[in-house]
Amino acid sequence: MSHLLFCLQSGNVITDFASERDAWDALLSWARDDGLDALAGLFLMRIQDGDPTRIAMDDELVRRVAAELREVDDHMSENRSTTVGRVAP
Repeated sequence: MSHLLFCLQSGNVITDFASERDAWDALLSWARDDGLDALAGLFLMRIQDGDPTRIAMDDELVRRVAAELREVDDHMSENRSTTVGRVAP
């Protein structure tokens, strides 16, 4: 099984991934570094036994990454301590 990331405009493969999780992790990292606009016009596809399956493309891909970024940010906010502790001398 292979997971391919395509540029919709050129039709070229940008990169491939061993797993769908690897693909989403890379897209999340890319969005954090360059913003969600950097993901516009991309297409993520899985190929298994020679059969292609669309995972997400263009606006849908951007929405899914944005939603996952919000979940990660919300989770990180929940885990932050809001109490102030005393430091021993």
